[in-house]
Amino acid sequence: MRQRSHFFEWLKAVEKIRTYTTHGMDNQKELLAKSKMTKTIEAIARKVTIESAGLLRKTEMKNDMLQAENYQLKLDMATTESSKAKAKEEGARLKWELEWTVFNFTKEKKKLEAAYQQ
Repeated sequence: MRQRSHFFEWLKAVEKIRTYTTHGMDNQKELLAKSKMTKTIEAIARKVTIESAGLLRKTEMKNDMLQAENYQLKLDMATTESSKAKAKEEGARLKWELEWTVFNFTKEKKKLEAAYQQ
């Protein structure tokens, strides 16, 4: 009877160990799955970070190009304004020269008409 009692106690102990081991295996499988998921997420995050850095570099390069183009357009605009001012001055000078020529022509014409009449 005593042996039986020890045997049942031993069976209970084995059952407890089996339960603990099974529970530990489930936890180990769960931890392994979580570890794999974490590695997958880390790989995706790394890939996204690399792609984002590339996009950022491209955007910065585009920004630099646009700033250079903007600077060039400002220079062109200043040159155009300068040319416009020079053309305006030249136009005023030519207008004055034309008026002076017409005045002298009229004066000379009157002089010649007077000489012709005499």
